Amino acid sequence: MGADKASLCYQNHSQAAVCTKLLQTCCEEVALSARPGQAVPDDVVHLPRVDDCFLEMGPLGGILSALHSEPNAAWLVLGCDLPLVCGETLDALLDGRRPTAAATAFKAVDSGFPEPLCAIYEPKIIFDLLHVVATGNCCPRK
Repeated sequence: MGADKASLCYQNHSQAAVCTKLLQTCCEEVALSARPGQAVPDDVVHLPRVDDCFLEMGPLGGILSALHSEPNAAWLVLGCDLPLVCGETLDALLDGRRPTAAATAFKAVDSGFPEPLCAIYEPKIIFDLLHVVATGNCCPRK
């Protein structure tokens, strides 16, 4: 697509603001993940920010950066490029959560792979993800 999806306007708000409002219904805190120096939409500039410390890895870098910033926290990750996610979707994700698992995610019907950008990552998954990165794979789906 080539555009910053967080800034896309949806229902008169940035997609980042739409996602934030949705996440605030089920999360104690909401933070934005962004590359260092990346501008964020004005309507979410007040939110805490997690700068990527794992650069050039795309979404996996953001997930790892979040896990690294708060190593004892579980992270509900929602990509800004999923405008059809609704409260019921997040409720189903939370209902299916097993904190003893490494992560909770929906499985894509077409590929059978997990949807990494609408998922809950438990603290212990960081070691598995770092191992995946060490093998040269930066795709959070695989």
